[in-house]
Amino acid sequence: VRYIVVESNVQVDDRLGWLYDEISRLNEIDRSVALLMLDDFSYKEIATVLGITDSNVGVKINRIKKHLIEKSKKYDNHGI
Repeated sequence: VRYIVVESNVQVDDRLGWLYDEISRLNEIDRSVALLMLDDFSYKEIATVLGITDSNVGVKINRIKKHLIEKSKKYDNHGI
């Protein structure tokens, strides 16, 4: 059982490393949106910090999620 937990933690660490690596590859504004979202900022708070509208934050988050989902599929299928 302990081996399974350790293996699971390693997989989570690998996945988080992958996620932050992909976020670092985004353009500056999208990277900021993603990191603020991960820090539990609201759309309004993100908009205020970045000087963009709430609706633009929503659009950016949806596009970032789509991008990361596509990259994740490739990562899962190929271990890239």
